[in-house]
Amino acid sequence: MRTKEVEQFIQTNDVNNQKWMFEEDACKYLNCDRKTLKKARDLGKLKFSRPGKRRIYYKSEWLDEYILQGVR
Repeated sequence: MRTKEVEQFIQTNDVNNQKWMFEEDACKYLNCDRKTLKKARDLGKLKFSRPGKRRIYYKSEWLDEYILQGVR
């Protein structure tokens, strides 16, 4: 996916000003590694978006929901 397309995706999908994050940012936000994110995605515990074939995006709201799952 081209940079211009990615920027357009982020702008058009910015619902309620929720912050979109790349995988690296999500790891920092959750204080975990990529392996943990992948496992959570594979188990269906963490929502994500992959508009192209390479980059994975997360909304901060989805990451917060994932955190709260662990609290329950």
